[in-house]
Amino acid sequence: MYKIVCVGGKLRGEEFVLNDGDNTLGRDPSENDIPLSVQGISKKHLNLTVNENVVYIEDLGSSNGTFVNGELVKRSSVENGDKIALPNVIFQLVHVKEKKVIVKKKILKEQEDDTEDDESFYGNTGGTMPTTPHGKVLFLFKNKVMPIFYKFNEEYEWRMIIGIFLGAFILISVYFIISPILKDSKRLLITEIIARAEHYANEVERLNARALEARNLDRLDTNFLEREPGVNEYELFDLEGRIVRPATKLNNYIKKSFSVSARTWMLNNPEHAKNKSYIKNLGDNRIGIAKSIMAYNVKLGREEAVGIIAIQFTPVSLQVGDANNLKAYWESVVITVIGAVLFFALLYFLTMRHFEEMKFQIEQVMRGKQKEIISKYHMIELTKLRNLINSLLQRIRELQNEDDGESSDLEDEEPYIETLHQFLLAAGGAAMVLTSEKKIRYLNPEAEDLTGIRESMAEGAEILDVARDQGFAATIIDICDETVNSQGEVAKKEWELRGENYSVCAITLFGRDSFSKGFFITFVKE
Repeated sequence: MYKIVCVGGKLRGEEFVLNDGDNTLGRDPSENDIPLSVQGISKKHLNLTVNENVVYIEDLGSSNGTFVNGELVKRSSVENGDKIALPNVIFQLVHVKEKKVIVKKKILKEQEDDTEDDESFYGNTGGTMPTTPHGKVLFLFKNKVMPIFYKFNEEYEWRMIIGIFLGAFILISVYFIISPILKDSKRLLITEIIARAEHYANEVERLNARALEARNLDRLDTNFLEREPGVNEYELFDLEGRIVRPATKLNNYIKKSFSVSARTWMLNNPEHAKNKSYIKNLGDNRIGIAKSIMAYNVKLGREEAVGIIAIQFTPVSLQVGDANNLKAYWESVVITVIGAVLFFALLYFLTMRHFEEMKFQIEQVMRGKQKEIISKYHMIELTKLRNLINSLLQRIRELQNEDDGESSDLEDEEPYIETLHQFLLAAGGAAMVLTSEKKIRYLNPEAEDLTGIRESMAEGAEILDVARDQGFAATIIDICDETVNSQGEVAKKEWELRGENYSVCAITLFGRDSFSKGFFITFVKE
């Protein structure tokens, strides 16, 4: 099947299918198979005769003539890719090979057959459970645990899921590793504070041994406690709860909850209280420590409790320790998070590199730049996929060769690029030529002004690297891919340039090896 595609002039982007036999073109809609409402074209301008795989062109006595590849003709044969120039319009003859449709149908049929197994894939249980212990663990993990994550992956991107779980794993690990260390540090500090409190209680007993033996608690000297750092307040009281020190509270009865609870505990556990201290965390870095004051009873021949000292500590060392522990904890979290981000980036880009390479090489094979996908990176999990794609690409080439009997040798794209260059020179508006790899080759002055890309600076560079607007570059790439996928049909999209709307059109030239050789891009103001 043949068609003509307008690549320049007022009808740029339009295309017309040629029927077998005669196809007349002219300005008169009633007398022509393809009416062209363009000034300068005669009422019956030319005739295109399609005879199997040959097309003949005949000028029907037009006023301004018909040009094929820049030469004035009366009668001539034309081939796929030839340029037909009429007044204010340029057409390109395009041969749409039926074999492409056949290949596509075969592939689609195989894909349809494959879809019958979709349900078995998504519901696949991985076969029977292995008999080895490690095999059973791996089997259960893959088929019982991983489906939960597969379900998440149906709704969220895998990189987001990996990032979330990696972050959670890092924070949990830090908590369970750092927290016990910090708790041990604080426990040691509190143990030291308890030892200090017991030392103070023993010091009260030592300094006031005679008064205690005489049970004269009113003569006790505890002034040194008021000078000790970290002692917030204290109360020394008898077993009845009467305060004897400090002097400011003399003969008052205890009211503070810690002193009351300490007395209750001491009285309820008299034997236990002889050797143990009563300790309570009062909050706000305050620690309450109470201890029995012992005195020797000459009549009984043993020591007995005669009073209780209750001390409330607000040690600076505890506050500093908490601050240092908190600082150490957050430093560990920050350092670990930075490490996790770097690890995630390493994992992500290392993984994506394999897929980017595979995508690039598939495009290279489709354009005829190489025979098969060969990876320079190691990832054994992708070997089967790579082999499957190579087999599929080989099968496509075989089907193509079976249809037309042509050799699969790859053609050089330079002659085709030069043909597109000739189109560019004859274009009546902004246009550019890209290679099969979507690299800049030619721009006319109108395209330079419109896109802001200079041919002298951008030649040989990918359009993504030189375009100021990445969205514009992505649009160019999309329509280039569309025209390849549609076997050479014009693809176009709307885009705003210089504050005005333009139709950006793309068409590709296929070589005899059936691979795309270059792209012709035009810009038509709406």
